Amino acid sequence: MLRLHLLWLMVLLLLNIANGQISEESSLPMFDYKFKGTIFDFTHRSLSPKEIKAYDSLIKKALDPSKRLAKNISQHTKTMAYWALWRIEKSPHIILIRPLAEFIRQLQPKHAEQLKIPSLGQKEVVILARCADPEVVELLIEFLEHPLRGVRAQSLEELQKILDPYLPEEYRRGRLSWLSLEDARKRKEVARFLRDWWKKNKEKVKIDWERIYEVF
Repeated sequence: MLRLHLLWLMVLLLLNIANGQISEESSLPMFDYKFKGTIFDFTHRSLSPKEIKAYDSLIKKALDPSKRLAKNISQHTKTMAYWALWRIEKSPHIILIRPLAEFIRQLQPKHAEQLKIPSLGQKEVVILARCADPEVVELLIEFLEHPLRGVRAQSLEELQKILDPYLPEEYRRGRLSWLSLEDARKRKEVARFLRDWWKKNKEKVKIDWERIYEVF
């Protein structure tokens, strides 16, 4: 089944490339060994009009609720949406922060159940974190209170990756886990504490954004 899905994806992408529909999107640079700089440099680089157009197109495909969360989505639309999501994961940029945050805020348990995707929202949190901007920290803290367990867990993991050396000991990796966020009252307390802590300490914290690619 997986092989058939991958084959369908390859055929579909080749057809779209032939029609010139995704050539601009595919031309976006990826953050890899060829880029001479840090992830922060990459996500804060100036964009050409062509690149802005490509990002706008990818955002419409990957983060439009009508193409991701609606019932009876066509296979073509679904495939293009997930291809676009994969593409922006490879080319993170601060231009994606607001659209990603807006999409994540709309996610509800009913969407995960209808689509049969328990991990719904986690990939978007990963991409958000890779945008490598201080605004991301505030959003990850916000999503510790998200109704979806996967979003909460992924947000905590990304926060601990980038803030672990600075966090109070009881909030560091190995001390505070996603299981602690199962209780609504507890996660509200954690989010409130971290929000206040970040407000007081963000000028002192020097985030090593390269840690965002660590695997727990």
